[in-house]
Amino acid sequence: MERARPEGTPRRERADAVRNRRAILLAAHRLICENGVDQVSMNDIAAEAGVGKGTLFRRFGDREGLIHALFEQLTADWEPGALARLSDPATPPLQRVLGFITELFDHVTVPGRPLLRAMGGHPRAERLEHYRLWLGHLTKAVAEARPDLTEGEAAFMAHVVLNTPRAQFVELLEAEAGLSSDDIRAGIVASTYATLSGPRLPSELLPPVRACAKGAGGGPPQ
Repeated sequence: MERARPEGTPRRERADAVRNRRAILLAAHRLICENGVDQVSMNDIAAEAGVGKGTLFRRFGDREGLIHALFEQLTADWEPGALARLSDPATPPLQRVLGFITELFDHVTVPGRPLLRAMGGHPRAERLEHYRLWLGHLTKAVAEARPDLTEGEAAFMAHVVLNTPRAQFVELLEAEAGLSSDDIRAGIVASTYATLSGPRLPSELLPPVRACAKGAGGGPPQ
């Protein structure tokens, strides 16, 4: 007799259901890597995974739901080990930050770009939870690498570093600057290193805040 679950406890997936889900996502990933996300249908994925098309719709709702699940799986496969390495006190903090950002580019940004495009460029709310988790760990590592910074300055620097490998920024660099993926990867690592190892900004170099000019017409200056 199955033991009753406490109220509010989520039901665990059966082992075979977990295996099937994993097989479907692996099949989808293989096809998308080989053919491009726009050339892969639900029928293609079902055939590759050896399941019925109805199984895909029951599991993921629609094509966008499946692609989102694949995007989340990419993160789930990488995140625990990456955060453990980012928090490892045996490695110098600057080296840990550089390693984390490089891994983020290699394991999430690059393979996730076509998936993000297929989702209209707008990841779901779950991505913000990942971002907050990464930011917390990264802020601690930045504070270790730069003990001269205040808590707020370290957090701001962590935001800057974490946003550099964003897929939209990478797309812009490829389209407008003609940079290759290898060029962008090297640039991200170099800019992160420069950000974390550079001196503090002298206060006299910080431009003053200027209020909007109040001309006779009340408009912006010409």
